[in-house]
Amino acid sequence: MPAICTIDGCDGVHIAKGLCGKHYARKRRHGSTDYKGGGSNPCADGCTCARHPDGYPFDASLTYDERKGVNESEEQREHRLAHAREYYAANKDWMKARAKEYHSKNRDAVLVKNKIRYDSNPEHYRLQRKAWRDNNLEHARELDRKWSKARRLQNPGTSVREAERNMRRRAQVKAGEDFTHDERNKYWEAQGMDPKICSYCDKKIKNWLSSVGDHVVPLSKGGTHTLDNVVPCCLSCNCSKHDRLLYDEWTPPNARHAA
Repeated sequence: MPAICTIDGCDGVHIAKGLCGKHYARKRRHGSTDYKGGGSNPCADGCTCARHPDGYPFDASLTYDERKGVNESEEQREHRLAHAREYYAANKDWMKARAKEYHSKNRDAVLVKNKIRYDSNPEHYRLQRKAWRDNNLEHARELDRKWSKARRLQNPGTSVREAERNMRRRAQVKAGEDFTHDERNKYWEAQGMDPKICSYCDKKIKNWLSSVGDHVVPLSKGGTHTLDNVVPCCLSCNCSKHDRLLYDEWTPPNARHAA
């Protein structure tokens, strides 16, 4: 017959130090087997248990994981993260399969939650995504190729329309002015524009010497491929603006910040 907990009135199976699992956890967490807090995080505002002799700074707006880290030292945090990384490495396949299954069953809820989290600090997540891509460039490019291939297979008509649009675009460019990058950059400088700075977000353009700029009035909406219709533009703003009309259909970042 297994040993029983030594606490009066408890018939739980002995785990350690004469106590069952429930009372052992209470003793270890709160210094007493008499503590009867509830929930996964029994500590609440004003708690003076062994872990929080000066009172627990409880904030109901925080999640349980966030509350755990309120009184966490840097050493404790590193230890917890190291343990989490070790656990993930040992159970990587199982955790990925479980996450995939959960996402497929709760797709809408996950998307809403992710959007709320992203909207709370979009700049942080943009930089995080950019840092990941910079550190995993080849893998990111491979994912882009797979996505493009899958998109073409799922929407064969889209590829045809894109090819036709590109043909029209090339024809419009050919019908416009014929100028080199140097001629275009000198024209911008003469107009007071810096070829190295994006006209829409005021940020430095990567590979500005080979940047094609942006048509202020899109070619698809009657714009011309002429120097007075092309401005310095970074890739991010070029993709964001796409074929929309400036200010009427799309507002540049520097104008949004000014507003």
